[in-house]
Amino acid sequence: MKIHYLQHMEFDGPGGIGAWAGSKGHPIDGTHLWANEALPEPEQFDLLVILGGSMSVYDTLEYPWLSAEKRLIGEAVTKGRLVLGLCLGAQLLADVVGGRVQRNAFREIGWHTVYFHHADAACSLFGSLPGPVKLLHWHGDTFAGLPEEAVLFASSEGCPNQGFMYRNRAVGLQFHLEADEQSLTALVDCCGAGLTADKYVQTPEQILAGADHLAGSTRLLFSLLDRLEAIWRLHLSNHRIP
Repeated sequence: MKIHYLQHMEFDGPGGIGAWAGSKGHPIDGTHLWANEALPEPEQFDLLVILGGSMSVYDTLEYPWLSAEKRLIGEAVTKGRLVLGLCLGAQLLADVVGGRVQRNAFREIGWHTVYFHHADAACSLFGSLPGPVKLLHWHGDTFAGLPEEAVLFASSEGCPNQGFMYRNRAVGLQFHLEADEQSLTALVDCCGAGLTADKYVQTPEQILAGADHLAGSTRLLFSLLDRLEAIWRLHLSNHRIP
């Protein structure tokens, strides 16, 4: 399974997704959008991963490559590629499929509990219905107004829209399942200094102290990627030439 990721900021890479790909022998490469690298064609990947970033989906004047990125995401969805959007990536996916992105009632930064519901969708993505789990968040915007073909399956106290599945092949997660120790430290180093107190905003020290939650986050990530891999293998078997 060929994996391609879209990276918006130099310090915010694929984290645990790269570790999973290596353990499975799947090739993975990426486009560094901040460096104006060329985007791939949908035929060049089986799974498109859209990473996070500090910009908004509507900041196309400041970041012109966002428009081309949205076109690629739309083509990937239309052509039946697997798509996984994380934080900003989930918002971009939601925008492309007909939802809207707006300011959340609260900034949500740090380790906060996510609750999973809609058992059919959650079980299809994780193998079972996960219990409440503390996961890493770093956002002020969120997705909303999803189309009928999208199923919302996760929420938190500070943000009701945390995860959705679209057409059984595209997944948007407002939280950072890909986080590992290196990316957590980099995120705090690069973005932690500007944090101001708010109801759901933790201090840099609290965020780093929450590293014990990474193990549970990574287990969920690997379960999700295993399920996406199974969808890919089923698609291959259904289209194999006799």
